[in-house]
Amino acid sequence: MRIAVLLVALVCALLLSAAPVLGRKRQQATTRRHVSIGKQPQAAGPRIYISFHGGGKGSDVNNVWSFSLTGELLSQAVLEGDAVAQGLRSLLLFTDGSMLASNANKDDSRIAQYSPCGADGTRKYMGDFATIGLAHSYGLALGSVPQGNESVVWASNQDTADIAQFSLSGQYEGQLHQFADGEELRSLAFNDQTGVLYVADETQNAVLAYDSRAQVWNSSLSFSVTDPVGLYLDAPRQLLYVGSNDAPSAVFAYDVSASAAGLGRLTQTFKDRGLSHPAGLLVVDAAAGSPTLLALSQDTNTLLAFDAATGAFIRVVIDADQFDDTVEQIMLSPC
Repeated sequence: MRIAVLLVALVCALLLSAAPVLGRKRQQATTRRHVSIGKQPQAAGPRIYISFHGGGKGSDVNNVWSFSLTGELLSQAVLEGDAVAQGLRSLLLFTDGSMLASNANKDDSRIAQYSPCGADGTRKYMGDFATIGLAHSYGLALGSVPQGNESVVWASNQDTADIAQFSLSGQYEGQLHQFADGEELRSLAFNDQTGVLYVADETQNAVLAYDSRAQVWNSSLSFSVTDPVGLYLDAPRQLLYVGSNDAPSAVFAYDVSASAAGLGRLTQTFKDRGLSHPAGLLVVDAAAGSPTLLALSQDTNTLLAFDAATGAFIRVVIDADQFDDTVEQIMLSPC
């Protein structure tokens, strides 16, 4: 199945009709007080979702916020009906337009499922996609395995250092792999064109590659990156973006196409004094001009924009004063 390609095509088609994404000069986003959007019909079109660290305190954000592609706040409550959401991490657009969210609460690790977005921009809680085989889960990826070209969902577990595998109905199918005790696993990204699952392993200072077709870990497709956290695959361009929590922090883009010989070829490096601990990563296309890399910088709690083609810093899209909690992950929603 070519699920990942179809999802990317859907999002890109909507993006082509959107307004240009970002300006081209460095400037701070205007600081403003939060205004709750409420249940109002919202303009159709793609938008950015951001998850937060969350927790049990009253000030913690245990929901997903949505923003326009230019950084305008649209909603502080995308999710509805999930009273126990806490510690949201990776967000994953599912095959039917619904969304999966990794709930990383150590005492309530689960993958929750939310409906396709409604006219008011919300996604309603449909129930838990999975609860078994999860322990402080972080990354999510939609992929496939050779057996009958079966589609699966993978989740990385921080406390048990393993990758859990689930069917599309949420049935736990066991561990894809058990890593050494204490290894810190972060984001996942699956390349549908090559069948390779990429795993950010902070302990090994590497992005590891699992060849799902041959069902082996392939060291020739892995590469060294200091403290990798965020991963994002730009499927149409076959570029894997990796956020490194090195000193200084950086985001690296690698060519991971089938034609790339062995190790991914480094094609671009993104750095800025405001970039520290890049976690969530996303590439968006404007109607004209170069694609834009959006990077959530956790230590500065900002969303930064870079020219994906040249590596040049563009601007701060959303500054720290506009967030009520520490940012975690980012996803492009088609509605």
